[in-house]
Amino acid sequence: MTRDNSRAGPSGSSPEPQSYVGARDILERKDTAGMRVVAADHTAHPEMLFFLAASHDIETRAAIAANPSTPHQADQVLSDDPEDCVRMPLVGKMVGRLAATGCDSSDKTIAVAKEILRRLAVDQSVAIRQMLAEEIKASDQVPADIVHLLAKDSNEMVCCPVLEHSPLLDDATLIGIIAEQLCTPALSAIARRDTVSEDVADHIAGTSNTQAIAALLVNSGAQIREQTLDLIAEAGAGQKPWHEPLALRPILSARVIEKLSNYIAADLLKRLSERNDLDPDTAELLSERMKQRLEAQDGNVVDRDAVLDALEGELADKHKRGKLDVGYVAELAKDEQHMAVWVSLGMLSATNTAFAYRIFSSGNAKAVCALAWVAGLPASLIELLQSTVGGISQDDLLLPDEDNQYPLTEQELNWQLELFGYEDYEALAS
Repeated sequence: MTRDNSRAGPSGSSPEPQSYVGARDILERKDTAGMRVVAADHTAHPEMLFFLAASHDIETRAAIAANPSTPHQADQVLSDDPEDCVRMPLVGKMVGRLAATGCDSSDKTIAVAKEILRRLAVDQSVAIRQMLAEEIKASDQVPADIVHLLAKDSNEMVCCPVLEHSPLLDDATLIGIIAEQLCTPALSAIARRDTVSEDVADHIAGTSNTQAIAALLVNSGAQIREQTLDLIAEAGAGQKPWHEPLALRPILSARVIEKLSNYIAADLLKRLSERNDLDPDTAELLSERMKQRLEAQDGNVVDRDAVLDALEGELADKHKRGKLDVGYVAELAKDEQHMAVWVSLGMLSATNTAFAYRIFSSGNAKAVCALAWVAGLPASLIELLQSTVGGISQDDLLLPDEDNQYPLTEQELNWQLELFGYEDYEALAS
């Protein structure tokens, strides 16, 4: 083949640039290394990129999928590629295209981007659907039907990001999704949304899902009707994860406060009695309940802050000496020394007591397992931690697998930690 720079280009009216001739030569020689270079070249001719989309080389096709200059016809072909690593780069590229141009654009390229995203929203690969969910979870520049597909996905790592964050899910849609009897993580994701309306809160409470209700109560952006709080308080005696967030809700009726005073721990009762929105009758009732607790405990009311300060000092010294080990944590859990377990796992996970408390109070079995895992504890301890400290019912416990290993994959464990903001602690540590 003669390399002649004066040879006419595709239109027959102008000479071909050397780059075009060189690229064409690579394609004709089927030079794999060269084809990969051409595939990643943003200045490559569109027809060459389209031609390479049918290459037998996976890396070449993956480079074509990632190349923003690839013609949309080639992107359509690649969206059906059998290899996950080829389809995956299309996720960010298509989402970015919508964000840059606008979801309502009538441009053909945008129409193709929407079509490809719809295919990827039902892709056989969980990893691809999860990536798409993460990419669009907070965006309003994607078609709502794509968000709805992901929100109803059976895999929690796919549905939870959009259920928790998407602005394209209105109350009617969320209520319809709740009615479909979602898994616990999906219900909890809805309960964690920045804003949860009274209607949505009613439907979450109506599921009687312990973990989702705990997440709802912890959420300061959740609007919960007085009648709904009353029902939750009525059923809350045996639900330890509900106690503190219930007692600390900004607005509580006298009726709810009275119910709480019958069963919450002494330190919470003390904090409840210190609220500045109590009417005289309720204040008197709480005073009487406090007196009863004082008598029952020989005058020793637990000061949780003081206890935590003492524990943190004691356990920090034990940790420094290498004595904060598996056996010691197991003994704390067996003795139901909840605060000591919070402090211990906060230290062992390189986070803090507040982080450990949030996980244990969530009622989320997977999150408790993830905290134990990142703290370096063996899977043999997770049942004890869930049941005694996490207050998780026997039916909801996660047990070690037959090899006595964690019942979740490393990806699932990391994802549970990320839900509670673990990446922020990693950033501080680095």
